Amino acid sequence: MPENTREAIVTASKELLQEILEVNAVEVDDVASVFFTTTPDLNAAFPAVAARQLGWTKVALLCGMK
Repeated sequence: MPENTREAIVTASKELLQEILEVNAVEVDDVASVFFTTTPDLNAAFPAVAARQLGWTKVALLCGMK
């Protein structure tokens, strides 16, 4: 079961974002926007925080809940 803490959500989100870029051979500068969705049980942090911490400052980010 996923851990509902800010640290766990941000860490997992960073890992996912980095993997997506690597697997798809995409650079952050090529990303225009990202729409993050979470389930109601993971509400301790917005995943977009991870993108900002990774330096995604010129990417439009939107978070929503399923």
